[in-house]
Amino acid sequence: MPYLPPSEARNEAIVRLDALGERRGLTPWRAALVGTERLRVVVLRWPPGFATVPHHDGPDETIE
Repeated sequence: MPYLPPSEARNEAIVRLDALGERRGLTPWRAALVGTERLRVVVLRWPPGFATVPHHDGPDETIE
């Protein structure tokens, strides 16, 4: 999946994740919720068994 720049973030006060999933459709997908020069908050929805490989030397990532 490509990098999502801060300009593509929703930057909304409230995001209903169930509605976001309905709009995005089948997995895998991701949506940038907050994007600034110092912080990105991205929701990733991956199907069971989906894997990714190391893909950048950028900021730390926290995945929950």
